Amino acid sequence: MDFDDTPAEAAFRMEASAWLAQHAPKHEQTDVTDSFAAAKAWQLEKYQQGWACLRWPKEYGCRGASVVESAIFAEEE
Repeated sequence: MDFDDTPAEAAFRMEASAWLAQHAPKHEQTDVTDSFAAAKAWQLEKYQQGWACLRWPKEYGCRGASVVESAIFAEEE
């Protein structure tokens, strides 16, 4: 069984990785005394940029991603 990314999956992985590198909060930036607020802020950031609920349809502001793309994002995140 071949578990390597297809060219389209590799491109998606690169896009997700680049977005995460630019937007994901760093551990040292997160105030552990208010981790709930930090988690909410991170979910809002992902939603505003179309990276939350990846498998939901595009008409709801999401990506309509495949199961594999959703797994790739989870790996990268």
